[in-house]
Amino acid sequence: MTFADASSSQVRARRPAPFKHVFVATDFSKGAALALERAARLPILEGGSVTIAHVLSSGASEKVRRVAETLAKERLKHARQRVGAAAAAVGRGDIDVRTQLSRGSSAYVGLVRSAREAGADLVVIGRHGQRLVRDLFIGSTAERVLRAGELPVLVVSGKTTGPYRRPLFAVDLEDTCRSVVTTALRALPGELVAATMVHAFHAPFEGFITGGALPSHAASVREEYRRSYRDSAASELAQLQARLGDVGVRWDTLIRHGDPRLIVVREAARCQADLLAIGTHGRSGIAHALLGSVAEWVLRAATCDVLVARPARVSFRRP
Repeated sequence: MTFADASSSQVRARRPAPFKHVFVATDFSKGAALALERAARLPILEGGSVTIAHVLSSGASEKVRRVAETLAKERLKHARQRVGAAAAAVGRGDIDVRTQLSRGSSAYVGLVRSAREAGADLVVIGRHGQRLVRDLFIGSTAERVLRAGELPVLVVSGKTTGPYRRPLFAVDLEDTCRSVVTTALRALPGELVAATMVHAFHAPFEGFITGGALPSHAASVREEYRRSYRDSAASELAQLQARLGDVGVRWDTLIRHGDPRLIVVREAARCQADLLAIGTHGRSGIAHALLGSVAEWVLRAATCDVLVARPARVSFRRP
């Protein structure tokens, strides 16, 4: 039986289980509205839940806080109705849609704490259209949630027209890669049977290797040297896909030489990906905050939705 012959129920049986509890952060902006639309269309277990959360600032006066709380509760009520209607429209009236209002000095701290307390297995955040100068240095709320929390984060950029159909998985072949791919598979519809996996590699010390060759041979020496690393990457990708097992997906594998940040964003645009899945590592601290990571760079540059997942063993308790 080929993938094309497999029924949707058989494919779903081989996939990692869908999400059980999706946590959506909202600040009532246009970007947050896009996140709500996507949350209603994500694969969620039967009887699963969606929590719509908003964090109020704790720094305002009592009078201002009361007014803000009244407005927030009313907006959360409308958001709950909107998500419930959208889920019912695709036959998911069984999803329990909840709202949560909390206070905190920082939105990202409140969101991470609330998501943990709710037992969420995915955080969904909308992307803002205009980046503040401050965000370029210390990161947006989505980026700070990523740094401080251990949960996977889906950053929504565009309007939801249906389930994801053109996913791109960016993999780095480290030992955490398998858990990242497994997490991202949970966001895909059961009937999807094809996905693309991209890996960027570089050939270390290439200049030293080719520098000693004759000019007429330099190009061929460089190509042969790169080929050895390309072949090694291809072998590791095949092993990764074998370890994933039969998940009902036919993998289209891309191996490219160069900067992974540029390659991932370029391939996402070329493939017209509607979801880009990428992993980030368990690093934290000032070096990570200043230098960032490939995942954070891609998150800022990609125009499609981006799902960023941490390795399973990483857990931060800071917030």
